[in-house]
Amino acid sequence: DVVRLERPDLDEEMNRLIVTMNNDRNQLKAIEDKILKMLFESEGNILDNEE
Repeated sequence: DVVRLERPDLDEEMNRLIVTMNNDRNQLKAIEDKILKMLFESEGNILDNEE
């Protein structure tokens, strides 16, 4: 609360960074899920898959 009152610019930056981190975390989860799905469904040499 002190930061918000004395340095609203820092509070705004912190909120922006929290949103960015959450978005990045969601994107990472989606990529991990895609990789696991590809590994589970793969046949033959996984390295030959260009997806």
